[in-house]
Amino acid sequence: MLQSAATNEAWGWLVYALSADAETTNDDLLSYPRPDLEAGWRSGRFKFNDLASAGDMIVGAVRAALRATLSEGRSDDYPQSLSIMLLKAIGVDHEEATRIATQKLPSLPKRDKEK
Repeated sequence: MLQSAATNEAWGWLVYALSADAETTNDDLLSYPRPDLEAGWRSGRFKFNDLASAGDMIVGAVRAALRATLSEGRSDDYPQSLSIMLLKAIGVDHEEATRIATQKLPSLPKRDKEK
């Protein structure tokens, strides 16, 4: 998302604007990481004391990173560095966090264009 926002600022600002209502982050965004955080915690891969605080940290950091990327610009490796720090914050060791954050994401399937 951060890389997409860096190359398409209009899209990035739209995502940023839709992620909040008035002064706070909206409930949909706050609930988005919850299933993954719960699964990681249940499996023992993630370690944190409180699900809500883990979700708040992830959402707050990503939203702040999106704003910083759009308003100030960030280096090309910023998304990976942020990902590594967030993974480490929820208990993933440095080596695994680095491996996860630097692996290439699979391509999305191409959608048929409507005629």
